[in-house]
Amino acid sequence: MAKTVKIWLVLLPVILIIGVTLYMQSFNNQKELENQLTRSVEASKNDIVRALSDYYTRVDAHFMREAAAHAFSYTDSSKSEAAILANIIKFNFKYSNPRLIRSSSEFDDSLGFRNGLVIKNGLVVNIDNLHRNYDLDSLIAAFKISQKQSIHSDSKLIIDLEIPIAELLRKQETNKIFEHFFITYNDGTILYPPEDTGIKLFLPKDIEIDTLGVTNSGTDIIRLNYSGNQSRAYVSPIAMENQQLYAVGLISEDTYQKVGMRLDFGKLSMLILFLLILIALVPILGVMNLSPGDNLTQNKVTQVGISLVCLTIIIGYSISQFRNEPDPVKQQVGLANEIKCELENSLNIYRSFLESFTEYEQLADEPTNFNEVISFKADGYAEKIYFKHTNTESKLVDFSNISSAIDLSQREYFTIFKEKGKEKVTFLNSHYSRSDGQLETVISKDFAPSKLRPTISGINAITFKFNVNPDLSKNYRFLALKENGKILMKSNKISSPIAKIQEGINQAKWGEIESLMKNNSNSDAQIQTSLYLNGNFYTGILKRVNTTDFDENVWLLFLVNENINHAFASLSSAESISLLGVYFLGLLLSLLIQKYSRRSLDKQGTKAFLYSWLEPNANNLPRLNYLIIAYIFYAIGLIGTYYIADTSHIEMLLILIYSSFLISLVNLSTSISSLTFDDFTEFKIRRYSMRTIILVGINLVLLLFIAIYNFQILLTALFLTLLACAIIAIWFLIIKPKASFTKHHKSITIPAFLGMWFLIIGFLPGYFLQSKTQMYEQTIWNASSSQQMTDPGSLGDSLNTFQIQYELDRRKILSWIADPFDQKIKNFIAPNQFVFKKAMEKRSLDFPSFSRLIYNLMVVLTMLALFILFVNIIQNIIFYPFFSLKRKGINFSKPKLFLCSPQTGIPAEMIQKKIKDEKLQTINLLDTDLAKEGLIESDKTHVHVQNIHCLKNQLDIVPLMNRLIDEKKSIIISSGKSWDELFNRIKEIDDQVMYSETFTEFEFHILPINLQSFKAEPNVKKHVLLHQAENEEKMQLGIAQFADIWSELNFQEKLVCYSFSMERFLNKSRKKAINELIRKGILIKAKASNELEDTSPAINPTKDEEVDNTLEWQKYEFFSRLFQTYILTHVSKQEIKSFQDFESKNGNSKMIQVSAVSFVLICFALISIFDKSFLNEIYAYLTGTLGLLGSLYAILIRGFSGFKFGKSETPA
Repeated sequence: MAKTVKIWLVLLPVILIIGVTLYMQSFNNQKELENQLTRSVEASKNDIVRALSDYYTRVDAHFMREAAAHAFSYTDSSKSEAAILANIIKFNFKYSNPRLIRSSSEFDDSLGFRNGLVIKNGLVVNIDNLHRNYDLDSLIAAFKISQKQSIHSDSKLIIDLEIPIAELLRKQETNKIFEHFFITYNDGTILYPPEDTGIKLFLPKDIEIDTLGVTNSGTDIIRLNYSGNQSRAYVSPIAMENQQLYAVGLISEDTYQKVGMRLDFGKLSMLILFLLILIALVPILGVMNLSPGDNLTQNKVTQVGISLVCLTIIIGYSISQFRNEPDPVKQQVGLANEIKCELENSLNIYRSFLESFTEYEQLADEPTNFNEVISFKADGYAEKIYFKHTNTESKLVDFSNISSAIDLSQREYFTIFKEKGKEKVTFLNSHYSRSDGQLETVISKDFAPSKLRPTISGINAITFKFNVNPDLSKNYRFLALKENGKILMKSNKISSPIAKIQEGINQAKWGEIESLMKNNSNSDAQIQTSLYLNGNFYTGILKRVNTTDFDENVWLLFLVNENINHAFASLSSAESISLLGVYFLGLLLSLLIQKYSRRSLDKQGTKAFLYSWLEPNANNLPRLNYLIIAYIFYAIGLIGTYYIADTSHIEMLLILIYSSFLISLVNLSTSISSLTFDDFTEFKIRRYSMRTIILVGINLVLLLFIAIYNFQILLTALFLTLLACAIIAIWFLIIKPKASFTKHHKSITIPAFLGMWFLIIGFLPGYFLQSKTQMYEQTIWNASSSQQMTDPGSLGDSLNTFQIQYELDRRKILSWIADPFDQKIKNFIAPNQFVFKKAMEKRSLDFPSFSRLIYNLMVVLTMLALFILFVNIIQNIIFYPFFSLKRKGINFSKPKLFLCSPQTGIPAEMIQKKIKDEKLQTINLLDTDLAKEGLIESDKTHVHVQNIHCLKNQLDIVPLMNRLIDEKKSIIISSGKSWDELFNRIKEIDDQVMYSETFTEFEFHILPINLQSFKAEPNVKKHVLLHQAENEEKMQLGIAQFADIWSELNFQEKLVCYSFSMERFLNKSRKKAINELIRKGILIKAKASNELEDTSPAINPTKDEEVDNTLEWQKYEFFSRLFQTYILTHVSKQEIKSFQDFESKNGNSKMIQVSAVSFVLICFALISIFDKSFLNEIYAYLTGTLGLLGSLYAILIRGFSGFKFGKSETPA
């Protein structure tokens, strides 16, 4: 349990760090979105209040124009110009009860609402010098004023006004931040829009004071269900004269979560990549953390192989993904430059025009597309105005020598020149038009009298709208602004009707942008910044517009919504991963055929070792070395087909699946065990080779399918087939006959072979499929920005059946996983059919430049080197180099010897050869009473104490040992178990001290089994089942010998033997027990010819035995195949259960795998919780629950298994 707890002590802080990081990012996003929505509703509220005041001003201007046209007291020319102006500027509104009353009189000036109308009673119409400049009788007749009171010098014009509330929201028509926008009464009943009038939306709350005494006022955020949808309402009070209203912006909770809880794509991609790699590594982690309680099985090794394949596919896919991922900022820099140039041209054109035109009367012939050109009088009234886009016959209004009917004295583009130091500037500004709610730009300048322009002097201004590419304005977000934040122009894509950038971003970000503009006022550098606008995160490209002579510099802020490109990356990844899934299934099929093409039973009828073809032995290394070189050339050929062959992503998928079957055929064919080409006829007679023929047949079927699907890619498939056949032929005809099947020192042949093998079935397919799919998707994505359409005649052939089904399935998958928050994403999911057909067509690649080729080569070699090093670590675990230490010869002249042998009779036989019978006394503890008098014969010099391991109480031997030592006898003790096993039987510490002191002068030796007594008869070729039956029969003849050897082994040694007999693998974590088995001769080295090495004692036991102590892997077998048969057939169920119990209590592999999977599930759940576009809420909590259950399982199962009453005992 301790190790599992330690693992989770490491994982839990990592989960905590990931969770806190994701939470903080998500929290900041939500906070920023909330602030954006709050600012938006407050800006809308302020716009409504300003719109009411502006409406009053427009009413004043209307009455002033009409009064001037009909009731001017001056010349007829004044009336004539005023009439022209009134005809040009028409303002239709509804009013009633016009009247003239004294200023001192009381009247109703209240504000009310009815049926979507604002009712203003008693609006005072401001007309300058009403009594001095106008004929009141004409005025009364023109406006149909009911005169009930006498006219006095202080009389003023009063009207009752009806204003459609929609007129106050004209600017809000372009506001798309909120899904719904309402104006309500002070009781929460909807006033606007008209279709919802009278519906109770919410219950307003009085000012709240929280528990800390803080007063909460201003904009409030409330939760409500609107039309069955959970929503957030941003409520801001509107004070309109004597009325209290509320502006309510509504956004659904689902939209809020998706926009506000959207994580950084780069960091999220890296985290998901890490989690995917961790999932792929789960089987490898299990093998790399094997404990003495784990069995190394063939299935685990198979899982490791599949894990390595998945790892290489993921790495290849990821490298292609990151390499081919488009940079939206770089892609759109060109668009930003184009817009900047358009802005520069527009400003220069209008400024030059304002500074160069000579006569207002000649403006009719001017091609420049402006709105108005205005000349001011000294008091701020308009002197001349030329209207470019009016439908009236006369477009010029001239008040040069008469009283003007247009008061512009409060306009900023006039008042600016009254400020000190501003007299000579060229002023640039903008405002929202009162007529259509769109931004209108104005340039004004105070001109000194000039001989070249005698009629142009004083303050003149030109108004216009920027002309930018309408497609760019529709599909991209950009702003033109002054250094003070005033917005001069914004694209149609920006949904917020803000007048200053400060209204859309927070104060800190505005401070940053303001500093950037001021500190780079003379720079043409392209500056990047990041900001939130309308609740969305953007990367801003800030560029100074190269203009001169304006009061402030003009800047372009081009906004790149990287989330759109991230959505494209996610959607294209989903499609490429789907294709990789198809490839992986084909690859698994080829690997399964390769695996099951080998016999399930070996020659002896026991479970076959499926990885004999990969063992690092003398037979395999020449073939593997050859395949390393061969696969290098195959990889080059595969890369060549990627660049040269004109293939689509679907065709590349077919080629890669076919290639994987070719590689399986190469591996299977070259691993045929015949030593000469003449034995190649075994194709006809062996099951092994018949399955090779089946694999050849599958390849032929795939080749036929490729030819039917698209005959043009058949050449590519045939080229790869030729490469594979050449590899096989060269092996059998040239390499194999000359190969030296000799012993090699430790090498990295297997890691290098696996590296090259998985390079061509994992890394390269992952890279190729992602790259080809990216190219196909990029074609659709590029077209989705403008949604290119074609005439039916240019469509050519319609989609074929496969393309129709593919497009339908693609649309279903992408619609299921996508969040179509932008029109471009919608166009990408459901593309134009011509665009889709064009994308599905074959697409060739430009061959990379030499520098790019070197770079790619270095990346591949680096990844390959790291992979080889990693696999080498795994190899040293699976094929761990167990070796026996130098066996020291036995010196029988020593007075005290302890001989251990698992085979009965070996010590006695050796002792009899070295010591004469007349000098030797044998005491067999099986049938000897140690308390018997005269047990020790005085005439014997050597005493052989036999079967000491059979004593129930090891302390019984101590008195006998002391007597023998006192009588100075030479003592030889033989045992079936090692001395430390006997020592561990003693529980009390004092007894252990006494026992160990008795044997301090002994020399301990282990005698291996004598193989001569177990020499097997030569194998004759028979069916494996006949061999199995014969082995069982022969084993029965000597069953007592095998039972005796089995009983002499301790628990750990039995566990190793049982696992080895089942799986043929040795777990290096059981190294101590394995080394004991090697020393005892239970496990012996197998020669290349599969004959067992004779490790019986040397004839001269006094000579030290020379043992090969190199760290090279050695294949081990049991000393007799009959002993394996005994283990498989006669080990009791109780012993097997004890093995299983030990594995469940002490095994780490499964617990580590469960912990890793739980960690991944918890991380995915955290991502889903903090990024609502990743998984929905149900999947998020389900994933998190599974992860938590897995972690609890990993801890509790180990905790319960380790819990015992009393003292715990470990099997000996």
